[in-house]
Amino acid sequence: MSSEQIGAVDPQHEASHKFDYFLQKCEDQGTTVCRRKVLALGCGDGAFTNALFHHEAHVTGLDCSTKKLADAKSRNPNITYRKGDAEHLPFERDSFDVVIAFGVWHLFDRPKVLSEASRVLTEHGTLLIVSEKVLSANENTETAPFFPEEWYEEWEDTKWHINNQWSVEDVSSKWFPEKTFFQNDQKLNQFNLVEVETHYNCITLQK
Repeated sequence: MSSEQIGAVDPQHEASHKFDYFLQKCEDQGTTVCRRKVLALGCGDGAFTNALFHHEAHVTGLDCSTKKLADAKSRNPNITYRKGDAEHLPFERDSFDVVIAFGVWHLFDRPKVLSEASRVLTEHGTLLIVSEKVLSANENTETAPFFPEEWYEEWEDTKWHINNQWSVEDVSSKWFPEKTFFQNDQKLNQFNLVEVETHYNCITLQK
């Protein structure tokens, strides 16, 4: 069985399914991206921005990696991408309706990003912060508390108001290889596969 024949793991299809489901859950919680100007911080290879695009968002992706931005652009050339960092956003005041930090908030100088997000968001704009956790079915790990206490203190100190918070659980359940098996035309049953689940904690803030 060749790697083309296996078909058990299709990263692009899996990412599309996962993010479509996630965005629908956000919609259910009152956070819509359709026809809104959306900035995705730390957009990486563009999987999430591509999902935003297909949900009719007017999306811009920001990342500091030239390679990741090139990968993102090749995935969907119709999306606007900018190189830059979240602490110094290269955008004018009141440029976006929604700013999203998907799985990257812990990487930032958060007070600086809060200040920049406040500047580029419109008057009633929304900051959506998402924390991602992937669990293996053969682990006994529990999902972490919503967010670290210091994050709540930072939001309070900088006068951001919590609009809503929610969890999205069991976004996808799929068999993934515990180690690489796409080599030497080897058979799938020679490798140990594990089932994984993706959980998200989400919060929306308004200035």
